[in-house]
Amino acid sequence: MKIPQTKRYSIYKKLVLQDKRSEKLIFENKHIGLYYVYRVTDLEDNEYYYGSRISKQEDVLKDFWNYCTSSKKKELIKKYKEKRFKVKIMKVFNNPGDMIIYESFLHQYFNVKDNEVFFNKNIQNPTNPNFSGMVVTNNKEKRWVSKDTFIKLKMKGHSTGKTTYIVDGKVKVLDIKNPIIFNKGYAGVQKGKSNFWKDGHLINISIVDAEKEGLQGRNKGYTPVVNKEGVTKLLSKNSDLIKSGEFYHPTKNKVNGLNINTRTRVTISKEEFDNNPNIVGIRKNLEISFQNRTLKIRANDFLKNINNYIDYKVSIL
Repeated sequence: MKIPQTKRYSIYKKLVLQDKRSEKLIFENKHIGLYYVYRVTDLEDNEYYYGSRISKQEDVLKDFWNYCTSSKKKELIKKYKEKRFKVKIMKVFNNPGDMIIYESFLHQYFNVKDNEVFFNKNIQNPTNPNFSGMVVTNNKEKRWVSKDTFIKLKMKGHSTGKTTYIVDGKVKVLDIKNPIIFNKGYAGVQKGKSNFWKDGHLINISIVDAEKEGLQGRNKGYTPVVNKEGVTKLLSKNSDLIKSGEFYHPTKNKVNGLNINTRTRVTISKEEFDNNPNIVGIRKNLEISFQNRTLKIRANDFLKNINNYIDYKVSIL
């Protein structure tokens, strides 16, 4: 399998780091270990899997065979090992941030979730990392560790035994067993409260006060509607304006689709949808191709990852 050029990865990493959400990535070696990205090849089914792993061993390949991935073929890998599976260590890093970015780059490049030759179930998102198999601890500082380490060292989660309370008019996070809560009777920040409509605005007040004022709950009996002029309102479901047909739900008689020319999501009438050959239903499959690669992908998934398919040609199946 041909690996994408280093230049492509450099551009991808630069784009990731420009996203403010990437601030949650850690570029320090807090676990004093090696962070590696690997590829598993199933020689029998001719399928692949890209994953990542934190190792405390110098020999990361040996570490892998002790771990055998978190994929659906974990038991098969344990059973047959090198007889059926081949493992390649793609890159080794000294911090989790670079590991996650590189793994996500490979996932996005090969579209591993929808590509038939991969048995990955999900795509790693660098700005919303998948920390499956990890928990946050609060022993000395907030950090990620494996569940095995968490249990072995008898650690506590950063929110274990805590909840949010109102203390002297201020919101504070306190231990549930904190004596101050019981001695002074502090209430949870949302205890006895909910969202209600008042004068056309959504407010968060106590349920008792809302009942006294006769306010309606956030969604109780109400629905967003629109008329032919584009005026929007929030009306009771029993409103005469809805019964008369003057106001109706914004998506009534409309279809969600993908315009393959503009590569944008559209919400249009069924008549427009039927008469436009360049629009496909949001759940329909597309065929996308670039150079010698051809993939099948749902229109909705194509839109979610549109930046990864800028160079791809799109056609409706």
